[in-house]
Amino acid sequence: MIFLDLFFSFLKIGLFTIGGGYAMLPLISETVVEKGWLTAAQIIDFVAIAESTPGPFSINVATFVGMTVGNATSGSFWGGALGILCTVGGLFIPSFVIILIVYKLSEKFMKSKVINDAFVTVRPTIVALIASAFLSLAAATFLGKGSGGQISVNWFGIVWFAVCFAALRLFGKKIHPIFIIIISAGVGILYYGVILGGI
Repeated sequence: MIFLDLFFSFLKIGLFTIGGGYAMLPLISETVVEKGWLTAAQIIDFVAIAESTPGPFSINVATFVGMTVGNATSGSFWGGALGILCTVGGLFIPSFVIILIVYKLSEKFMKSKVINDAFVTVRPTIVALIASAFLSLAAATFLGKGSGGQISVNWFGIVWFAVCFAALRLFGKKIHPIFIIIISAGVGILYYGVILGGI
């Protein structure tokens, strides 16, 4: 049953991912694309939406995945709601249980050299997972295939990425990321919708 598959797939992601939402992204993307639930392009769209909406990033992505797969399976709102319960529940339960255990044993954990050494070693892995997510998103965003099968480059996307990156590095404390997202949405509508799309 697809809803059980959703639950156990996200339970596995929640159980074996350390580092939060961005570290979960490669596993979420690989799982849902491999199972044929969503395409890589849909995952990128979900990431953009999840970044623009309130709440934890990974929970937002899981919500969109659950709603989309549940709706596609049952063709109803309730199927989407059940899909959300399965994905968000699966993602949430391991963290909730582990935090409860850590809280109960916090003093021993904080003073344990073995635990501290383990966390020092895990940190580079988290950076690698986040870098993997970044590279996957970058490749899917900036590269595509044309009608003849040849690789096409999204030059406008690369230039806009450079502009946003420079603005955040130079004026990061003065410009809120939400402002950058809103401006980018407007620029996207203007360039792709009006100039290229002829709206």
